This record gives sequence, structure tokens and C-alpha cells, in this order.
Amino acid sequence: MFCMKCGNKIDDDSKFCPFCGNVVANSAALAGAQTITNPVKTRQKNMVVGAVACVVAVVAVIGVIKLLTGGFGKTIPEQLFLMSWTEIAELDDKELKSTLRDEEIDYEQDRDSLDLYTKSASPFMGYDCYFEYTDNWVDDSYIASFLPTVMFGVVFETEEDYKDAKDDILKYLDKHLVKGYDAVTEDWGNGKEASLYLTDISTDDLDKVAEMVENLSDGELERLQESLKDCKMYKFTRVILAIDYDSTVADILDYDIKDCPEYGYVLQNIYMPMTDKGFTYFMASRNYDVIDQKEIDLVEVSKEIDVDLLDEEIQDSDDDLRAIYFIEHHGVDIKSGMDVSSDELKKIWYLKNFSWDNEAGSFVDLSDYNGSKEIYCALTFNYDIGKNTYFEDEFERAVYLSEQNYNPDTGKAFESEDEKSLYFLKNYSYDPKIGKIIDTEIVDALIAYDEYIGQVLTEEGVYGYNLIYIDDNDIPECAVWTENDQRVFVLSYKNGNVESVTHQERSNYLSVIYTPKSGKFNISVFYGSAGLEDDIFTLDDSFHLIVCADSNRTFSWDEYDRVFTINGQEVNSSEYDEAIDYSFDSIILGGTVYRSEDDYNRSVDSYRETYSNVDKAHSTLLSAYDALRTVTYRAFAPEVAEFDLKDGILTLTTQDPSNGGSIDSDYVWHNVDPLFSISYPVAEDCTWEYGHGEGGFVLDEYGSFESMKENVIADKDSVNSPFSLYIEVVDDVVVRVYSISS
Repeated sequence: MFCMKCGNKIDDDSKFCPFCGNVVANSAALAGAQTITNPVKTRQKNMVVGAVACVVAVVAVIGVIKLLTGGFGKTIPEQLFLMSWTEIAELDDKELKSTLRDEEIDYEQDRDSLDLYTKSASPFMGYDCYFEYTDNWVDDSYIASFLPTVMFGVVFETEEDYKDAKDDILKYLDKHLVKGYDAVTEDWGNGKEASLYLTDISTDDLDKVAEMVENLSDGELERLQESLKDCKMYKFTRVILAIDYDSTVADILDYDIKDCPEYGYVLQNIYMPMTDKGFTYFMASRNYDVIDQKEIDLVEVSKEIDVDLLDEEIQDSDDDLRAIYFIEHHGVDIKSGMDVSSDELKKIWYLKNFSWDNEAGSFVDLSDYNGSKEIYCALTFNYDIGKNTYFEDEFERAVYLSEQNYNPDTGKAFESEDEKSLYFLKNYSYDPKIGKIIDTEIVDALIAYDEYIGQVLTEEGVYGYNLIYIDDNDIPECAVWTENDQRVFVLSYKNGNVESVTHQERSNYLSVIYTPKSGKFNISVFYGSAGLEDDIFTLDDSFHLIVCADSNRTFSWDEYDRVFTINGQEVNSSEYDEAIDYSFDSIILGGTVYRSEDDYNRSVDSYRETYSNVDKAHSTLLSAYDALRTVTYRAFAPEVAEFDLKDGILTLTTQDPSNGGSIDSDYVWHNVDPLFSISYPVAEDCTWEYGHGEGGFVLDEYGSFESMKENVIADKDSVNSPFSLYIEVVDDVVVRVYSISS
């Protein structure tokens, strides 16, 4: 007779069609068919009588018909095999186990993996079958995630039975292939292989995949949901022939089955969400061309393309041969999915992947391009091979080349980061260190200072630089420290010109103190026992330098004499203090900013001596500019009241630990810095460095906010160790967080 569902000829006494699994539609077969409750639903255990029982029976049958994806009366493995991915994902393993117990099917569950597997056979398309169910899980690789799987081990007593059934099973799967696709072969190495059948493609409720993934942040979940928008769910059935695989079904299923015959095969249903591009690449890895819907013959690919000229490594790489096949036959890069059908894009593709000129039939000479394919493609084709796109303009290309450490003007590598920065400042008003366009007036000032120093002050023996804001605009002034006469020069840039507005000879210790953008600054010289001299200047809108006040303090063993002058006129101390408004709130040198008058008064004397050290000045003009834009906040661990990172914003708040802080003790380190609260966004490449030990710090190999916070909390109650937390902010963005314990 013939199956009413698939039309194949079957034995007259068959209860199930071996090709499609359909229950044979004759009275004898139906009378003997086994009625099984869908494992998705809990078996109805309460008995009812009369009309109510009839209604329940009808509803149960209708529910079974709906959930079993066609037909009714199928066995448990047959139901599992036919389920869609949404049905298998919603399967309750507790209800499945309850159904197995009701049907007297022995099973075990692995305590570690929670995999459930049967220990006794159940009918599957007329044969004995063991099966294994893996509960819902999705890894965090997103598109290539595996959903819940079920494996079916079909066994036979003799090799002859196995061979007879093999043709029937494969014929059944061939019939259920998605139209237009053939089964493909998976090479598992060592002569082992499996067949893969595409049995369904669905776009239903892919959001459910995202719902299954656990422990994702809001941002990760949003990215996963976005990536699934262009996906379809592909259902594959993998067939592993046990006798050809040289393993038993029990070996393949990887669990103990008592008295399991040696002959059989394993079916595994695999569900994977993939984009069209991902599906093309996945099938290509199985030597199948989904565009032409045919098998890829790699031997023919080798003949079509003169691969003998390429490296042996490429000749022996199936992945490379497949990629070349898609380039030559379809003009598509199967890894990126990009169209590379034009002659130029094809040439770029060969160059990028193999350093090969496909038109000349030889390798490309990259000696004039620092051996870099990236530089060659950028200069020759105006193409970014990293992003697979053409550059939009000259500036974008220049930035790209700088990332390859290549100077477009000289054709050589930049010798230093400062040389690279200066190149971009001069040509594009761009600072590559922070990735931002800089105000052109500031750029002009920096370039002008650099040229002035090179022309006028070189013989002075320049050893250090500082940039400071003296007047009320955003163009910094420049303090240049020299060696020959131990002098400091203060330069100002106005209307396209630079002028040295003052200079002061150094004797013993000298410092520059100023109030930002007030127009006033102080050059202070300490002569030891000879006294202390402060020269306070006011810089107006032009280059005029008006001496606001001079203070000459002379020391002796038994008296302290002070002489004060304002613009050459001697005044008393109160007139002097009133004139200069001596409340400077910042000290420059080394880029350290103090935030209060008390802090200034506490630190000024020690910094006069510290800043006499040449190491405290910046070695280059650009490093001085970096320091100018940097504010460093410091808090000792017991002071930290809040230290959190949320939605990319870092917040640090301090409080006096003796007033409701971490501990209430007279011996804690507190009030070292003024208390403050800050909140700044964190740069993507922000560094987190947990340090410890005197004389520097050792970086934590797990540098992250979490490890940093853990150490801050651990040190909050320490009364002996002055653990310091530092936050560096450049242009209102956190770029570095580090700590030092001594």
C-alpha cells in the first residue's frame, strides 16, 4: 500500500510510514496505534465521567493535533523530532520527565549539565530509539547560538537491518529538505563525516532567543535584539551513521545505554538564528554554494585559478579556496558579505588577503610602504581595507595612515608621538591623542611658540615647558625653562605674533604662580638666607606687561625686613596686599591643580623647592599642552563616600571619615585634599590601574572599575595605609584611574 501523506510505497502491515512518520490510515493500524500525550502538556490524571469526559477527550485530541506539527498518536521521540524551534524552546523538562514516567520509559538526568537521556528504547518511525534532550541554553556568541537540542539514537540488532533502514531514513530526510537545497557533508576529520539536512527556515518570534539568554546587561541585550532583527531561524538535521563513524550509538550520544546494539545512526536537530550572510558563509564552510544551490568542487576551484603561484599554505586551505570560489563566481566576499564584483575591488581583495596582484599574477612589492598592505591600499586606491570602504576625504585617510604610523609627507614612519601630533595640528588642527579637532587659534599659538623657541631661545638650553592661562582668553601663555642662566621666559601669543613678555633669572629656587585668566602672575625667587623676591605682573590685552608689585624680603638673624613697591613706588604691606589680592588658587608646573586657598597656603612652600627640579617641567610643548587640559582629582580611601560607574558615567564623592565616613577615628587619613564630588563620562580606552608599594606602583593584571572599587573598599577601613585614588580628566572625560599605596 501507499502512505496517504508522502505517497511512498510501504509494507501492508506497517503501522507507521518509515519515510514521513505518518500513522498509516487503516483500521488495523489505527487500532494498534499507541496514544501518547504531548510532553509539552501535563497528562490529565483526574478521571471524569459522562459527558464531561467526552468533552475533555475531544479537547485533548485537538490540542495534540495542534502541538504535534501534524498528525496524532505519535511516539515521544517522533513528537520531539517534528517540533518547531519555538515548541522545543518552550518544552518543560519536568513535564517531559513526568510523561516519560507515565510511558514507563527509563531515563537519567546529568546533575552537572542537566541533560536528560533515556535508558530504554521508544519507537521512532518503526524502529527502536534512545534520545537525549538538552534544556534551554544560549551562549553569548549571539548569531551562532545553539538553542535547545534533541538527539535521537536509532538502533538495530543486525548490520543488515541497519543498511535497510539507512536508505529509508535518508530518503525521508531528502523529501523534507527545504526546496532547492541538497544535503551537505560535514568533514569531521580522520575520515569521519556527517550529513546535514536543512529541514526548515522560520522567522517566527526570534525575540524569544533574546529572552532565553541570561546574565546580559541592558546594552548587551539591546545589541542581541538588534542583531536578531535580520535573522531567520534555520533548522538542520544532522545524521551521524554509527557503523561508518566507527562508533556505536552509545559512543556518539556519550552516555551509557545498557545492551545498546552496535548498529545504528544518530539524528540531531540543530536550530541556529543566522542572517542571510551568515547562512551563506555557514553553508560555504560545508562546500555548498547557496547562491547557485550546488556543491562546491574545491578540486575544480584549484584548476580554475592558478593557485600554484600562491603560498603552499593557501593551496592547502579549503577556507581560502572557498573564498576564492565566491570571489571568482559571484564577486562576493563570503566573510563580510560585501560585493567585490568590480575589477578594482577584486584586486584589493586579493591584495588584502594574500598580498597578491591577481592581474599581474605576482606578489605585490610593499617595500616602499613599510611592508604594509594597509598603507599601500590607502595610498593607491584610497581604500580602508580594515573597514572595507573607500575614504570619504583626505583627512580621514591621513588619520588612518597615522594609525599605521605613516607620515604622508615624508613616506616614513613618525619618529615620535609628538612629531605625529605636530603634523596633525599643523595640517588639520587635529589632536590624534584625544581624537578631536582643536581650536585653530590655539593650534596657531602652539605652532608659533614652537617656531619662536626654535629661533630665539635654542641657545638658552631649553629643558622644560609649561602652558598656563594668564589672561582671560583660551589661548595659553607659555613658560619656558632654560639652563644657561637659569631663567624662565613667559611668552604670549596675540594677533599672530609671539613676544617674550618677561623673563626672570633663577637663583636657588624659582616658581611661577598665577591665578587662571586673571591677568596676574607671580615669578617668585628664593635666595636662601639672602631673602625672597616676588615679582607680581599684570598682562593686559596687548603685549604690555605692567609690573603690579615687587616684594623684596631680606632676612637677618635678628630681624625680618620687607620692602614692597607698586610700579616702582614703595608702599606698606597692607597697601601691597590690597593691590595684588594675594589669593592665588593654582600653582602651575607638573599639571597639578589645587582647588582652594587653604590648599595653596599649605603647599606653596614645598612646591617652590620641588619645582626647581628639571624633571617637574614638561619635556615637550605638546606634553605641556596635554597637562594643561588635564585635571587630576585625588581622594584617600577613607574619604571615599561614593565610587560608582553607571551608564558610562563615573561618580566620585568624598567626605570626612570622622564625620559619618567609613570609620570614626582620630588616626585615619582624612582632609588631605578638599572634599569634592565629580561625575564625568569615561573614555572607551580608559585605563584602570590598581597600584601598591612605595616608589611607584604595580599594575593589577585585571585592571577594571570592578577591581579598582574592590580595592578601594578593602582599604577604606585601613588606619595605617594612606591609599590614594587618582582620577585624570581630560577635556571633561575620564581617561585614567589609578591608585598608589605607600
